[in-house]
Amino acid sequence: MALFILLLSYLTLSVSAYSEESPVVGAPLVRSIELNKGEQVTGNLTIYNLPPKGTSYELGVWIEDPDGNIIQAVLMSFKSPTRCSGTFNFTASYSGMYRIKIVYADWSGSGIIPTAHLYYQVKGQSPFGINLKPETIYLIIGLIAVPIASYIIFKAMKH
Repeated sequence: MALFILLLSYLTLSVSAYSEESPVVGAPLVRSIELNKGEQVTGNLTIYNLPPKGTSYELGVWIEDPDGNIIQAVLMSFKSPTRCSGTFNFTASYSGMYRIKIVYADWSGSGIIPTAHLYYQVKGQSPFGINLKPETIYLIIGLIAVPIASYIIFKAMKH
């Protein structure tokens, strides 16, 4: 029984979450994520302390695969005059180092340094390629454990 429960727990998704804040200065801010084929990444990015409206600056955010190809441009929408955010979601098509790149250039010389808050989750696959939700695993364990426990109790009462 314990072996069966261990096997079922091995079939679940592994999820890792990451969160950080960094100033966006000069060269592109790059965050690298080592992924295995089939792992899914979902996340969001908020950039705040942007120059006020009317200031000339450039902001770009995108995701690159291990070969440097852009696989997703992150659409950033303004939530206030000095803060914008966007979400991203992708699945690794092959194993390697994927990169999230943020480029900011202040053309007005305002000296304002924005801050990027990056949050993302990596959902891995089980070694067998089968991913079950925890609720499904509990249901399977219950469907197997209840009859076994009932049988053991029935046999114990007979003796």
